[in-house]
Amino acid sequence: MYESWKEDPKSVHASWDAYFRNVEGGAAPGQAYQAPPAAFGAAGVPGVLPVATISEHLKVQLLIRSYQTRGHNIADLDPLGINSADLDDTIPPELELSFYGFGERDLDKEFVLPPTTFIGGEKPSLTLREILHRLK
Repeated sequence: MYESWKEDPKSVHASWDAYFRNVEGGAAPGQAYQAPPAAFGAAGVPGVLPVATISEHLKVQLLIRSYQTRGHNIADLDPLGINSADLDDTIPPELELSFYGFGERDLDKEFVLPPTTFIGGEKPSLTLREILHRLK
């Protein structure tokens, strides 16, 4: 490819042209690479979410994980009332919405579900209310 470039710089992709020009200019091969310019500035990148939104989504993921690991603590393990054992009915704090800073105002917010859970079925996102319903 280098030989082709030497004969005709336009015979290679523009990124290789820039690389070979830098090498010819004395740059070490490891430092001759130049990343192509970004199509968007940092503020204009499509799909970038505010930090607060990302934080809320991470908290929902933690809530889902807490139900996966501690949900048995609030499950009705004796629905027929046959067992007379004194089961602890304390709700672990990590299964409470307030533990993550959520309240009633957040129940109708929609959250993207993590790929590690299947509670959404075919839906990629659910409201917090529906997430809790499905977890319980």
